[in-house]
Amino acid sequence: MDELEAYSFKYRETLPVGLKEETNQYEYRKFAFSDEIVEEAKQTVFQVQGKNIIFY
Repeated sequence: MDELEAYSFKYRETLPVGLKEETNQYEYRKFAFSDEIVEEAKQTVFQVQGKNIIFY
């Protein structure tokens, strides 16, 4: 089995992360949830019970 075929899912969603002060409307950012291998992360990666967790 090819390494790329081993991935089982990738989920993407745009979520509100804050409010614009001048308009009181949401600010949105794109998020992804997957079991793919991460080669580089610019945020701190926490390892908890064998899982990697990143907070944005």
